[in-house]
Amino acid sequence: MKKVFLIIISIIVIFSILGSIYIHQKKAIANEIIMEEIKNRGWEKNIKDSSIHYNIMLGRVEKNITYIDEPKNEYIYYVSPSVSVFKSNNNSKVYGETNIEKNIKNYKYNIIR
Repeated sequence: MKKVFLIIISIIVIFSILGSIYIHQKKAIANEIIMEEIKNRGWEKNIKDSSIHYNIMLGRVEKNITYIDEPKNEYIYYVSPSVSVFKSNNNSKVYGETNIEKNIKNYKYNIIR
């Protein structure tokens, strides 16, 4: 009985570790793609604060960025289609949203115009 319990616990631990590594890799790839787009637009020098997380509900990696000149607005950038650890992400595009939905075209750091 103890052996079965140890095998089950071992399998759970192994899958937890592999899942953590997989999500960490997805975050790294998505962060690289998003930051490349932001650098191409010349916005990287205006970043005040940023964080990256995996949204389990939507199955995507999101990067939240607050800019120096717009401290009350938080922009959420994500890559679509979702990044893959196992294949090329050449056809991935960066999309952005903001926490304020009023007339989104007036926001300076909006990727979708």
